[in-house]
Amino acid sequence: KEIGFKEPDFIYNDRKSFIVAVSKCMDYINFTLEKEKRIPRSMVVAMAIIESADGTSRFAVEGNNLFGIRTWDDNTPQMKPKGIPNAKFGVKKFDSKCESVGEVIKILNRHPAYEKFRTARTNKRDINGMIDGITAWSTNNQYTTIIKQTILDNKLF
Repeated sequence: KEIGFKEPDFIYNDRKSFIVAVSKCMDYINFTLEKEKRIPRSMVVAMAIIESADGTSRFAVEGNNLFGIRTWDDNTPQMKPKGIPNAKFGVKKFDSKCESVGEVIKILNRHPAYEKFRTARTNKRDINGMIDGITAWSTNNQYTTIIKQTILDNKLF
């Protein structure tokens, strides 16, 4: 920010422009992180594609949340899932979509559930090993396979 570097605009209207928008956001955030805390752009872009249906999900559109990031803090701005208005959790609302990208990076860098991801990143810088380390993100036991296929299908490597 001190050198005039600002969060990029997040403009999209299809998958291709959505990928460009998430990629710009990733580049912006990774530029501000220590090298060892950076996360492969392709992995986060694939997660955003899957989790937000290319930015078209209700949580993405109304809450700027591309990843379904939850909160259990009633003081945090949030949205309740449709059909579960009394859920004990909410899906966190963000001021910008780029802010949700930053939050997913913080979660992957800190949360104990993603220790295998961080170990793979440190030891090998092997993206497949890193992706295998994020199984806790989804209850779908095919999640990591879907992420890898999304990377291939969209030539995100």
